[in-house]
Amino acid sequence: MDGYIVNLGGLKLFQPCEDSATSVFEALDNRSFVLSINNINDLYFEAIDNIGDSVIVTAYDTSGKEKYLEKFSSFYCTLEVAMFFLDLRKFTIFKEPYHTIYFKEKKYYLEGFDIENMVRKIIPHEKRNLMMMYNFYKNKGYSEPPWLDKIVNTKVAK
Repeated sequence: MDGYIVNLGGLKLFQPCEDSATSVFEALDNRSFVLSINNINDLYFEAIDNIGDSVIVTAYDTSGKEKYLEKFSSFYCTLEVAMFFLDLRKFTIFKEPYHTIYFKEKKYYLEGFDIENMVRKIIPHEKRNLMMMYNFYKNKGYSEPPWLDKIVNTKVAK
């Protein structure tokens, strides 16, 4: 799937969006969902912590019923994810979005549903974001995923 990885104060969500020319704020339509962290992809999440464009937004969490300022960052990518739709205990559609953000006097909705999922790949589309992800592994001395190494070598060769 193509779309935006959204990082709202450390919470990673995915907002589907077919058109990379659409801004993240135009794309936010309450179809976003939280990406599940597990021991396979926890390094992916750490690697994308500081990539993408960021702004400060006012956020509203329906569970806490309060507004607060939060860092909101995003980048366009291709996401490969396993989603578990068949087990209804692992899929919930919210009556109201779980998070609402306010930016430039407009309201945007995040997390319209919850689904158990497992991230397989996060492939940033912009070369600078891809390289930041790749360099995270190199700088920390971690082995990068083979698919990431292959994509970086292909894009750098162009």
